[in-house]
Amino acid sequence: MSAESLERPSWPILARGPEFARALAILEAGARGLVLLGDAGTGKTALAEKIAAQYTAQHQATELPIMGAAGDSSLPWSTMARHVGDLTMDGDQVALDNAVRPIRQAGTGKTLLRVDDAGLLDEMSSQYVSWLVRAGHAIVLATTRRFQFLPQSMKLLVKDAHIEQIDIGPFTCDETGALLELALGGPVDDEFTRRLWRSSGGNALFIRELVRAGRNSGALVRTAGGWRWNGRMSASRRLQDLLRADLDRLPDAVRAVVELAALGEPMPRRQLLRLVDAADYDRALESGLVTVDVSRPVDVARVRPSHPLIGEVVREIVPAATRRDLYRLANEYRTRPSSSDTPTARLRTAMWALECGIDPGFDALLGAAVAAVQLHDIDKSVDLAGEALGAGDLTGAQRLRALAVRGFALGFVGNQERSRKDIDEGWRLLQDPDVVAAVRAAGWEDAACEIVKMRAGLAQYLDDDPDRAQAIIADGAWVLEWHCEDAADLLALSMRGWAGDWEYFMPAAGELVERHDAGMPAEVFALLAPYAFGLSARGKSDAALAVCRWAVDVARGNSDAEPWNVGQLRAAQHRASLYQGDIDAAQGWVAGGDDEDLSFVKYEQDLSSIGRAEIAMAQGRWSDAVTDLRHATERLENNDRGGLRAYAWIKRAYAEAVIGDTAARTTLKRARSEPLRGVRMTEDELRLALVCTAVVLGDDAVDEADKLIAWTQRRGLLSTELDALHVRYLLAGRRGGARSTLAEQVRAVAACVDGRRARLVREHVDALEAGDAVRIKRAVSDLGKSGTWVHAREPRPALTPREYEIAALAASGLTSRAIAERLHVSSRTVDSHLSRVFAKLNVSSRGDLGRYV
Repeated sequence: MSAESLERPSWPILARGPEFARALAILEAGARGLVLLGDAGTGKTALAEKIAAQYTAQHQATELPIMGAAGDSSLPWSTMARHVGDLTMDGDQVALDNAVRPIRQAGTGKTLLRVDDAGLLDEMSSQYVSWLVRAGHAIVLATTRRFQFLPQSMKLLVKDAHIEQIDIGPFTCDETGALLELALGGPVDDEFTRRLWRSSGGNALFIRELVRAGRNSGALVRTAGGWRWNGRMSASRRLQDLLRADLDRLPDAVRAVVELAALGEPMPRRQLLRLVDAADYDRALESGLVTVDVSRPVDVARVRPSHPLIGEVVREIVPAATRRDLYRLANEYRTRPSSSDTPTARLRTAMWALECGIDPGFDALLGAAVAAVQLHDIDKSVDLAGEALGAGDLTGAQRLRALAVRGFALGFVGNQERSRKDIDEGWRLLQDPDVVAAVRAAGWEDAACEIVKMRAGLAQYLDDDPDRAQAIIADGAWVLEWHCEDAADLLALSMRGWAGDWEYFMPAAGELVERHDAGMPAEVFALLAPYAFGLSARGKSDAALAVCRWAVDVARGNSDAEPWNVGQLRAAQHRASLYQGDIDAAQGWVAGGDDEDLSFVKYEQDLSSIGRAEIAMAQGRWSDAVTDLRHATERLENNDRGGLRAYAWIKRAYAEAVIGDTAARTTLKRARSEPLRGVRMTEDELRLALVCTAVVLGDDAVDEADKLIAWTQRRGLLSTELDALHVRYLLAGRRGGARSTLAEQVRAVAACVDGRRARLVREHVDALEAGDAVRIKRAVSDLGKSGTWVHAREPRPALTPREYEIAALAASGLTSRAIAERLHVSSRTVDSHLSRVFAKLNVSSRGDLGRYV
């Protein structure tokens, strides 16, 4: 398909149900018309057309479309002349009867004037429209961006209550997702929907242009799990042309306001009004290209582009000479950074200066580099910190501070060895007493502490050496304790938790959490996520969820200071919900989601991708899980700062085995070779997945299962012990083992594990012990609904991946229609696959499938 052909298909119109119903109700109640107010691209014209079509059909009315044009407002009667001809004059009086006649003759019933871009009507035409409405000759349905854009005569219609107004806002995230599914003809990845919604501001025009640009460039691709976007979102050439046309219509002084707001985004309003005329500022706001936000808690009003894409386009098209002139104009404001400056403002300031060939200074460069990290623009952070390090005559303290920032950013983009080089140099600088004194005098203790923390992190999460990480923390304790006396001990304890050293970590962390309760210091708060993981692993998922429930809200409020906590706590909630069998809750706590605008989203995106795969597995969508996990392993191959790669490979091997993918054995071999690094706290869960993978592939996994059971028993990891016993019980039926002994063990452990899923595992074993086919079928179905699929713990029959997936869902009790909806296929496709399954397995009903899947 050519790029040109992608531009031609019509774009769907998303029904704005509430606004549509309200508009019709207003007209039916006797109003003489209404005005739809909304920014360009919100879909108000399409809504007006739909309202007009419905109204004229119901009332056998005649619709007269009237389009305002940019050049009309200065030419009397220019708009209406296109519709009713030249105006007849009789001396100094307008011959209204002659002018009205074409409207009356347009139809035998009511007349509806649909006026698009009413703000562009010339005054004489608008007076004519207003007179028709007041005289009862017609009703009006008008659109405009802002109420103040309306001609005076039409403003009076609203003020005199002859017509009503309805505000048409941008689409919500859910509405954006619905529009995308209509436009693309299939399901859309949630992460893509959220990204597009944020980038477009919910503006229908921007959504359309971004999607078309993504299709043309290949960034927008269809996968088994739905449409996804790979790479950066940016404005298409056509959208740039549209926005450029809007800018070109503005007077130079007003355009300068928009350009200042974009280049310095966000600009404090008080400072901006020192640079521009207040009337020009007001006109810039009226244009809809800029808007004002009030930041909390400092209550500073800031001016910024009304949509991210507008800022991107304006910054792209401002000529270099104009850029320098505007920088000089704003230089007084720019040389006085404020503590209330936002990260965006700090970053834009430094980039603006560099683009103009001006050195913003060391502090501004480092402040911008830190801001770039917070804004997820890590490459810019590396560049800005590099600019700072490249400056001459840096002190040792300044160099240490810049190395800390660049070392972090380099590790974040996957260049861990360059990161290690910067961090090691920073540590060497800390051995110089003069540097230490200068760092403390400048108040840069945070940078020194980050050097120590990053050294320990590289040892544990890159080198997979938790013991060396503990030694590094002990070696750097004198630095960490600049913040608080217990900082080194608390960091060491936290890292023991992330290493899965539950025997040491849980008692110590539990005592600290109980002692401090909700008023704990940041260093203790950082223990909560691993503590919640530990509680879940020990069967106490109720307690884990209780801890996370309040801690997530606290973490959100402090995300700038402690940026990792939100994602870690969401991951802990996700894990606890899965242990309980609450798939809906687990889906709501996939890392990222509503918190993607918080700091360090790149780390959360990896967690989010794996979390979505786990939800797909829990829902029986194993093929979708394979797609998600393959994406995750590809992305983590070159950038695995968080040490998540082993988790993704092991879960991928499991999912591939379940669907019968021929790559499963190769994937399993790779998965077993991956060091656990950052996922040691889930070692029990991963060892279970390896056992299940071997079972599904038909290998003899009894000894491995027995070793896992003994290992979990020694560590008190009840949740995984229960699952391992369940798998071992199912294997015992094929080995002639002592199933009754295993059944007793299952019952004993299940009684100690929180959540519905533990009870369902026990009920399944009880049903098998009783040999009750009805109870077995019900237990298998209930377990599937709680995310535990019995067929994924047994050897797999010789079916294709899709046949097996459909057979398993049918065995769990889902109808063909429900299966079709879950897998995004037709019911006919489901039935066709099931007929082949029946033939291969030599069964005649869905009830028989439970013996095989």
